[in-house]
Amino acid sequence: MFNNMENPEIISAFFKPSNIHTFFRSRPSHGILLRVCNTTEYTFQSGTFCHGENQLLFIPQGESFWVKGEETGQYAVVNFTATIPNAVPRLYDLDDTQRVKDIFDELIRACLVPGNALKFEKLSLFYKLLSIMAADEKHNTSDVQNRIRPAIQYLGEHIFDPALRIENLHDLCNMSDVSFRKNFHMEYGTSPKRYVTNLRLTQAKRILESGEYAYIYEIASAVGYEDALYFSKLFSQKFGYSPKKHNSQ
Repeated sequence: MFNNMENPEIISAFFKPSNIHTFFRSRPSHGILLRVCNTTEYTFQSGTFCHGENQLLFIPQGESFWVKGEETGQYAVVNFTATIPNAVPRLYDLDDTQRVKDIFDELIRACLVPGNALKFEKLSLFYKLLSIMAADEKHNTSDVQNRIRPAIQYLGEHIFDPALRIENLHDLCNMSDVSFRKNFHMEYGTSPKRYVTNLRLTQAKRILESGEYAYIYEIASAVGYEDALYFSKLFSQKFGYSPKKHNSQ
């Protein structure tokens, strides 16, 4: 996720007690959180993460979410700004938690020094964190791809089939629905339903622009929707205008 990151700038780093039953609207910066003790549940639009010890959690700038923590919980956080294309919340498992704690300790101390005296030291520590996260991301990507491969192959063949039942995809991978959705989100940064909807609507827009079909219900059927009204609603939500309006131009 961080390979195409541009212009990183560290804002702050500190230790903090867990928040209890709090809603955050539009986070002002990106954040990397290390759980020091106990667990906290984060609920984003794309899903829920249980952030425990020996894990890092990345929260993108602009993200809104619910937090459900414990009074005795504590975490360390580094807040930063950067351009990160397709940034999504993500958990990272740690092989060497103590090393990451040491990096956070040094980074927090460096952030206490005013001005830009330790600017490059802070960036060096920050990139060490990203390197650890990238290694976990690379390892998990390979494993996740293998686990959900049967479902992805099936989607490739049936994405526009009205009989497609997204809720049954986990059976193809011999996984529980919760586990499948978690692995799918790790790989694609979204839920299976949103993934399918996005591909269908993108294809519908291509068909609409080609003029291949004259009627909205024909386009809806071609991309897997038997209900033309429901299709039009989804299309309008994604593109900001109705397919009927586009068709009448």
